[in-house]
Amino acid sequence: MMSAHKIRESKVWERTFEDWDDILDNGFLKCPEVSSQDKALASLLRTSHLIQELLEAQFSSFGVTIAQFHVLELLYFCKKQALSQSEISSKMFCSKANITSLISRMEEKNFVKRSSSKERSREKLVSLTSHGKKIVEKGFEHFERCDKSSLLGKKEAEQLVEILLKVRQGLRKKHG
Repeated sequence: MMSAHKIRESKVWERTFEDWDDILDNGFLKCPEVSSQDKALASLLRTSHLIQELLEAQFSSFGVTIAQFHVLELLYFCKKQALSQSEISSKMFCSKANITSLISRMEEKNFVKRSSSKERSREKLVSLTSHGKKIVEKGFEHFERCDKSSLLGKKEAEQLVEILLKVRQGLRKKHG
């Protein structure tokens, strides 16, 4: 990647930018000195951040955080009745300590329940409560009702999914 100093010397940077989106959309992404891969990564990160902000606002309306919803979703679609906290931790790319406190808060809200594993006494298994299941289903219903007109068309969405899958697979190969 080219140095930030060299990028700022580009003609693109002669104008004044209003905010981060303006810097990204009309500065960084238009700068000919920046590689296509760096532009793609910057755009992907900003889009991810905006989606996260939108989801946080939507989920807070029914008392759940994004991380909590991901755990509920994971348990909802899990073929087993319960997952260990270690399994949740690895699937969510979080530390075990973070998952423990997250699960504790979810247990207080009656989204999940913990029980001891029959095979390993020290292992805690997490399962969905009926209230947790309702929250997941409410989240899915909310997404079905969302206005998707500002999003991609079907073909574009399919292409994006394929591209993002390729990126994830490449990252997994490179970083294990």
